[in-house]
Amino acid sequence: MLPERTRSTRCGVKVARPGMAPALMYGNDSKEEMMICQQKKVFLLVMLLACVSLFAARTVSAEDLVSGRYISSAGKNIILDLDVKGPSASNLIVHQFLPPGVGITSASPAYMKFDEKKGKVQWLIKQVPPGKVRISMQLAEEIQPGLVRAEVRCRDQKTGRMMDITINP
Repeated sequence: MLPERTRSTRCGVKVARPGMAPALMYGNDSKEEMMICQQKKVFLLVMLLACVSLFAARTVSAEDLVSGRYISSAGKNIILDLDVKGPSASNLIVHQFLPPGVGITSASPAYMKFDEKKGKVQWLIKQVPPGKVRISMQLAEEIQPGLVRAEVRCRDQKTGRMMDITINP
């Protein structure tokens, strides 16, 4: 215990003990002390809420998980490079859209589904580690620039939400 005539600190405010001369109290009475303590608590709470809302306000976008670009988007060879960022989006669903009626002679990796009438090719790429993924196709006939596009779907491992990204040439 502190002797009666010493000062203690409560909530960062110097407070005189009972029996101290009023001149030594530096003008702080118990109401002032309580007000200052309350202001400090409110300030700390506001700062904490500000920090939490800064982290929560940043929404994850699909581009944060997967981005891509076409290396070749015309002619007979279509090459799409995907860049998967960590933490890994464990599975990717890739839809490649071609002009309707265009056939595919080969693809790497092998596609899962192909609807030639709609021009829609689908891949399910499992257990994708962070890094580059290349999808290439050899078409039966040449296509003009700007006639392809891709859509990539993946699940954000942190939030569990499905994310979509469209890749145009």
